[in-house]
Amino acid sequence: MCFSSEPRPLIVPPFEGQRTGCGGGGGDATEVAQRCRLVRDFFFISAGSCRCFAVSFLDRGKRLAADVPPTARLAEVDPEVQASPMGGGGPLTPRTRDETAAVPTWVDCALGSACGLASACCAAPFILTVDRAVTENSAGKSGLGAALLKGLRQVFTRPHVMLTSLPYWMVAGVYGSTYATANSIDAVSERAFDPDAENKFVKGATKLFGVTVVNMCAGVAKDAAFARMFGAGGAKPPPVPPVTYMLFAGRDVLTIAAGFTASAANASQLLSPVGMQCLLTPVHLLALNMYNVPIATPAQRASQVGPLLPSSTLARMGRFGCAYGIGGIMNTRLTNAAREWAVRAYAPEN
Repeated sequence: MCFSSEPRPLIVPPFEGQRTGCGGGGGDATEVAQRCRLVRDFFFISAGSCRCFAVSFLDRGKRLAADVPPTARLAEVDPEVQASPMGGGGPLTPRTRDETAAVPTWVDCALGSACGLASACCAAPFILTVDRAVTENSAGKSGLGAALLKGLRQVFTRPHVMLTSLPYWMVAGVYGSTYATANSIDAVSERAFDPDAENKFVKGATKLFGVTVVNMCAGVAKDAAFARMFGAGGAKPPPVPPVTYMLFAGRDVLTIAAGFTASAANASQLLSPVGMQCLLTPVHLLALNMYNVPIATPAQRASQVGPLLPSSTLARMGRFGCAYGIGGIMNTRLTNAAREWAVRAYAPEN
């Protein structure tokens, strides 16, 4: 169960048309064009998902609250249970009706987005270190222990290099958009729904739907880009197959669901998503293996993924400890502090 510092060779079964080296010239221009396409695909998918779904999920939630009779609604969820660690952890600081009316919606949304991005930037270095190490280890390019040490060394000795790299901002973009979406939904829901009505289930479902869509789309795009950048594709990585996208998406749905069903207590925020990695890490490694080894039998895939499971599971547990601990709890504290500042600025008489 210890981390191995030696690279594990990736055994790829031969098949017709198997990839070889890059071959030919023009490597620099090809690499630049490849990176441009990765950036374009990542941000187009992330921005498109936010734009398409942010407009619809609140209206859909309001229609559900109006159409479903009170006797048919599900049991009201305890406020401590409906909070989302992925989107910020504990419940927001309560406000009076007058305070909520005095603070403009755009102020709460802007402050929440800024708090979410700041929290994501603080957690991103450690998340990136684990993501890159697991991807390289799965491709047989580096041992997991060596890759983790290399990444941590860069975080503490050359932070300027990491902060100016594309992978860092991809990770920060995934979690920044996730936290910002959750904070914005909270701000709008606070005004759109009657606080005295029994609609906590609808508000929780609206937040779950919105955060899941944004996090899943951005996360899948990021992981697909990482598979091409750090995987076994060589200088000219091939497209990511649909089955890899499907496995990444299924993994993220289960991750977000675990986060939303956890208690708002800090310990539960960490234990629920971290413990889920025992089930989700095999899915993640299988998705990477589907990309690195396009053609293989189930037995071959099991022999390649199985030895990586213990160390990769521990590493991803630490990764989600950062995402849900450093990122999620920090987002909660910053957002509540920003909400209190907004009340003092816009409703000083209250």
